[in-house]
Amino acid sequence: MTKLLKKVALSILLLVYSTFAFVQATFAWISIATQNTLEGMKMELASDSGIEVSLNGKDFYPNISGADLKKEVGNLVNLTHITSTDGINFSKDFFSPKVAVGNKDYITFTLWFRTTLPTTKYLFLIDNINDKVTYDEALIKNFDGTYVVSEGTTWVSTATFDNGDNIVKIGESGKYHASDAIRISFVEENVDKNLLNDEDLRKDLKVKIYDPSEDESRGYGVEIGSYNLMKTINGNVISLPTSKPNTVYSLSEFKNPYQAYNDSSLVSSFIEGKEINGVSYWYTKITINIWLEGWDADCFDAIFEDKVLIHLKFRGSNLVSNQIYKG
Repeated sequence: MTKLLKKVALSILLLVYSTFAFVQATFAWISIATQNTLEGMKMELASDSGIEVSLNGKDFYPNISGADLKKEVGNLVNLTHITSTDGINFSKDFFSPKVAVGNKDYITFTLWFRTTLPTTKYLFLIDNINDKVTYDEALIKNFDGTYVVSEGTTWVSTATFDNGDNIVKIGESGKYHASDAIRISFVEENVDKNLLNDEDLRKDLKVKIYDPSEDESRGYGVEIGSYNLMKTINGNVISLPTSKPNTVYSLSEFKNPYQAYNDSSLVSSFIEGKEINGVSYWYTKITINIWLEGWDADCFDAIFEDKVLIHLKFRGSNLVSNQIYKG
């Protein structure tokens, strides 16, 4: 935020992995790593999981090739400090509503899921394990859960500023992390008519913005951190936003794999679709957006040289308040 018009790049390596551990509770993992080059991307689903995925809503496979995912995201992603109040529309800077472009200024992709399991009523993001994972460990080991971690970049402060838990002195060196400023939105979409017996006319589609740092005190539009640094250097040249996006800072907790206590990280609903070759399918469709939130307290210029690993874990489940299908 100290150089609002500065454009710096984080190139993206997108890896998507899915696997499933329960017969009735389905799981999926999506992993994204920012690296120096956009390299091979891959999605895998266990063939016996009862769930398949598609990038176009027409062709469903147990596996999606890295080449197909690379085509979807492209080679032009340059993560800059953009902002969004709704997780759908993105502004490129803070002085004018200049529109940010998907898969140029932020990552965006759409996934269709289908399952044969009627117990899979909703799709949840689950299990934040940030406190159990480091960047170096995540490079060489597989971890089961949702995490956003980064290598961190060393930066020498150009001014004395209030960073919330401490006063950073001019000339003081410290490590700063892009992972602390990441936002992820999950935008539920109407399922395509060709997949259903009846048209999906739902208006109450879900949108969830998740701050994986889960630290609301350093969240959107606070006076500490990068804003305080900018104010110290440049004076009060821009006011903090008066309203804040509806952001989730914690994920749903579960009574068991099949029932969630709350819907805080419920991202979409499965709806019944057409029967194919005697098999009934349930579908859901979501668009995932990933960006660096410019109004985050940790959105310093230094983080644009960082490397980030993002791993998202999903579960298909139900709510405690909803009756489980008995079959």
